Amino acid sequence: MVNSIFRRAISEESPHLTNIAIKSKAHWGYSEAFMKECELLLHVPSDRIAKDHVYVVEDGASVMGFYSLIQTQNQAWLEDFFLDPEFIGAGLGKRMWYHMVSVAKSHFIEKIEWESDPNAAPFYEWMGATKIGDTATGVNQRSLPKFQYIVSD
Repeated sequence: MVNSIFRRAISEESPHLTNIAIKSKAHWGYSEAFMKECELLLHVPSDRIAKDHVYVVEDGASVMGFYSLIQTQNQAWLEDFFLDPEFIGAGLGKRMWYHMVSVAKSHFIEKIEWESDPNAAPFYEWMGATKIGDTATGVNQRSLPKFQYIVSD
């Protein structure tokens, strides 16, 4: 992991990034039926990769994780933040977070908001995000914690 690098994703990686998102979500032990309902929500379209801030972290041979920021003026929505389960808990998420904040700063983003899987909420709180509410979902009548991060200099 020492040799991992960040780079912009390319549109052709859409299926692979979608697969990482699905595997990452499944890591939390959700049922097969629940995961089936989530598949469409976890799809990473190639047009998002082409127009938004989508970055991957790789070790030279394979993509280990990715994130995507959708910017609107000086704010952004964190649409994706996923690691291949093989790398969860190894410190790579922290590196991805700091890279994402650096990208946000370079694009003059002042505030980032997103909805999180409840299992990932402690990570975001640890990274300094603030929970600002809950959002109802169309999957299994559950809600997701909504977070905000103020990007500072």
